[in-house]
Amino acid sequence: MTTLENRLSALELSNRRWRTATLLLLLISSAALGMGAKRIRELEDLKVRSLTIVATDGRSVMTLAPNDRGDGTVCVFNNRGKLVSLLGCNDRGDGLLNVANSSGQWTIGAGANDRGDGLVEVFNNIEKTALVLGVSYRGDGLVDVANKDGKFKSTLGVNGAGAGVVETREP
Repeated sequence: MTTLENRLSALELSNRRWRTATLLLLLISSAALGMGAKRIRELEDLKVRSLTIVATDGRSVMTLAPNDRGDGTVCVFNNRGKLVSLLGCNDRGDGLLNVANSSGQWTIGAGANDRGDGLVEVFNNIEKTALVLGVSYRGDGLVDVANKDGKFKSTLGVNGAGAGVVETREP
């Protein structure tokens, strides 16, 4: 009978050990999952040479990188891989925003002129300047309108006396 009692005691001890081990493993797993789910590492400063954002299919949809001059640029690509928005700097270091149609042809450019005044250019479908909204050398508003070949044919602005002026040019 002692052999049977010894065997039963050994089985009960083994059962308690397995139950304790299983419980500990469950607690450790739960704690690890809980810490992983709740703790998102917060970075104070992240430095990279460039950053590319990709869609689920691996296609680039946005890049943040320096250009050849070392100016920062943000490029946005459409679902066909065409560059449709560019945020960066012009050659003088002024801010620049270019927008393209879905085929990648530039349609709008916004930035600063050589005096540092605001400037918006609108391009036609052959990428010739069709319209310029800007500021005259006196600081007055100015609108230049071009024909399909990009030749300026009319101007809306303000003269030196402060009066509105419309100028047209011969064909």
